[in-house]
Amino acid sequence: MARLHRAHRPALIVLLLHVVACRDDPRPPTPPTPPPPAPSATAAPLAPLVRLPAADQPSPQAQFSPDGRRLLTCCLRRDVDGAPTWSALVWDLTSATLVADLPHDDHISRRGTPPQVAWSPGGQLAITVQPNDVALWSTSGPSPGTSPVWSGPASYGYLAVSADATRLLTGTTDESVHLLDLTTKQILHQTPPVPATGLRVDLAWAPDDTVALVDGALWSRNGKDLGNPPLGGRWPNDAPLDHRWHHDTLFVAAHDAITAIDPTTATVRWTHPHARPPIDPHPTAPLLAHLTESGEVALLDTTTRIVSTRFTGPRFERRDDTRDDSLAMRFSPTGAHLVVQRALDPIAVCDVAKKQCHPLAMVATENAPAPQWRGDVVFLQGAGVLAWSPDSSKRWHVEAKPDHLGFDVTPDGRHAAFALGSEVRLVRLRDRRAVRLTARPGPKNVVGEMEPAGLDLLAP
Repeated sequence: MARLHRAHRPALIVLLLHVVACRDDPRPPTPPTPPPPAPSATAAPLAPLVRLPAADQPSPQAQFSPDGRRLLTCCLRRDVDGAPTWSALVWDLTSATLVADLPHDDHISRRGTPPQVAWSPGGQLAITVQPNDVALWSTSGPSPGTSPVWSGPASYGYLAVSADATRLLTGTTDESVHLLDLTTKQILHQTPPVPATGLRVDLAWAPDDTVALVDGALWSRNGKDLGNPPLGGRWPNDAPLDHRWHHDTLFVAAHDAITAIDPTTATVRWTHPHARPPIDPHPTAPLLAHLTESGEVALLDTTTRIVSTRFTGPRFERRDDTRDDSLAMRFSPTGAHLVVQRALDPIAVCDVAKKQCHPLAMVATENAPAPQWRGDVVFLQGAGVLAWSPDSSKRWHVEAKPDHLGFDVTPDGRHAAFALGSEVRLVRLRDRRAVRLTARPGPKNVVGEMEPAGLDLLAP
């Protein structure tokens, strides 16, 4: 873990988190852990906010809705046959109530796998994903969560829902892709099945829902194939690839080049060679962060297509072993800072104006989510969660076993949720107030409670 000079250490913050638990957890209770020791002169620059107990299996996820008023979590209980089963739970944080129980266990393998959970971009649908199938649930109406709006087999993680929640792109186990109208449940377009060739499936909707990126081709929302820009065809599973929609341009980094595409006509505007993913467009300036052929973080002027010689970021040489070599980079909302992470390496933060980069006290784990910026604070996941900001008073760190902590933060950056095993902890970061949510099986459905009662956690 990287260390900062003592003079740059931020003020230490102490945070008390309460437990969001499923009372009917079939596993034995975790014994309480002692409080963290006081920091010493050689301690890491960020004191942990809380010591979390070790989990005996990968943690379920937790995700806030796009408006930040609902929380989607998982709960482990016993099924009617006594076997462990997972349900996704939807909490309405404004009324402190549990509004939906979405049962979606891995019934084929019965491994007790927690589903991946997510919201559709507009927040109309809750999504639960298992290795063998996917389900979409409406959380509004008189009986939310009674049955899924749509469910079916899907290759793990290969799906994209449009922002208006009327279109679904999903990849299947035979490597075909379907475009589904969620209103009529009709398939609007599909690709033919292909032999198991180890090719990846990449699906993404444009921000305005007019077109979608499907394996290098562009489809309209009604299923018309707009064409296949010359990106080199489909990519192997281990091929580095990244794409970003930015204003009226789609940037794609693949096959050691960056391609700018007009999504309305599926034509290539320009190509910049000798470049590697990941990429991220600057929010206000005509700059695109990327890796050079030698692995250095660089800034490409998208108007002149000239790489800035005044900025040089950290260098990431290609790995020749089996370790995860994927990277992610994200600009802050103002573009003042750029965070770059690669699995098993210290995460780096770059001051774009000062042209300086330094490592943070966090090593990214394999399959870690991309950095999440909320204002001037970035939230990073590795062996726990790190919140970093140029303002040292906003920095904090929660320690946990890698791959055993689910985490999310609201779009406004005011609230955070921590999921560990069957526990979820919900915190208002402004004053470190916390609530305890409890889910327990009732006569007909799951009953949810919030403690302390009456606390308006969403109050500004």
